[in-house]
Amino acid sequence: MKPKFWRLLTTAILTLWTMASIGYLFLIWVSIHLLSFRGCADDVSPEPCEAVLPRVFFLQALLPTLAIWTVVAWLTLRRWKR
Repeated sequence: MKPKFWRLLTTAILTLWTMASIGYLFLIWVSIHLLSFRGCADDVSPEPCEAVLPRVFFLQALLPTLAIWTVVAWLTLRRWKR
């Protein structure tokens, strides 16, 4: 397969991943404002959902996206040095 195919596939995957993370942010925002999210109610943490949801979003959506984009930036900059 040609390198152009892999470049297009990688771009498509990164774009979809980023859009999914943005969509997940919107889902968390809607859940906070509608108070319909009950996934954070547990017996271990007495914190209200409003305090838990930003941390849930950070760990589940933002952190993996930042990690992936950091690796992509590193690979790109490493290639530019040649």
